[in-house]
Amino acid sequence: ITVNEAPKPVISGGGVVCAGDNVSLNGKGSFDPDGKIVKYTWNFGDGSPDSSGMVVKHTYGSPGEYTVSLNVVDVGLMSNSLTQTSTSVIVNEPPVAEAGLDRIVSTGEKVVFDGSTAKDRDGGIDSYQWDFGDGSHAKGMRVSHGFEAPGKYLVRLVVTDNSGTKCDSAADFATIRVNAPPVGVIEGELETVFGKARIPVFFDATGSYDPDGDPLSFYWDFGDGKSGKGPKVSHSFEKPGLFTVKLRVDDGTGLKSGVRWSEVSVQVR
Repeated sequence: ITVNEAPKPVISGGGVVCAGDNVSLNGKGSFDPDGKIVKYTWNFGDGSPDSSGMVVKHTYGSPGEYTVSLNVVDVGLMSNSLTQTSTSVIVNEPPVAEAGLDRIVSTGEKVVFDGSTAKDRDGGIDSYQWDFGDGSHAKGMRVSHGFEAPGKYLVRLVVTDNSGTKCDSAADFATIRVNAPPVGVIEGELETVFGKARIPVFFDATGSYDPDGDPLSFYWDFGDGKSGKGPKVSHSFEKPGLFTVKLRVDDGTGLKSGVRWSEVSVQVR
């Protein structure tokens, strides 16, 4: 009388993989103490058809954790000739990087970049790497950086999760515009303009410009308690004297670097 001993299924392979990977699953370590195994049947846990063979390959299309089952059958064909074991295959979901909002800043201003809203739904984020687009780099969830020259910079954040797979990282970008100050130009750029009391003196700032192309606003302080707006203005001084006329040009960014002053002296006889 032969009392059959059940076969022992053993699975190797799998682990943590990426969607689209060709995952190898191996049942070679399975054995039958008193005979041999004649059939290997695999269920991949994702609704796909079963597969047969000592070694199989399978591709998972979506992230998630899947239970892989292996049934082995020995040659005895007894009630205990079929044994099952299982293992998990984790299909990593890549993290999501968030570099933050686009911004306009001034040269030298310390800009804070916060990557704490980055997410990894099936693990944790191991590293945050920043490329500021001006040759500078930093590591960390929260960093700061000052840009020394006006221009547009594409800041790149790369986050890496703890899966150790080839799909363990993701990138996001933020555009940082470092504002170039406007340039106020009073026509003629004379040190002193001469005029007569109660006769209009004309001022022209249409030569002013903004290197970034922002539209400018013009504000004038005539030095006698009166003011005006616009690129071209005229003003009558009520009495003789020396007045300092100031022009304020504003590029509308709301930054300190968005405002510049120019001035000219007016000698009124």
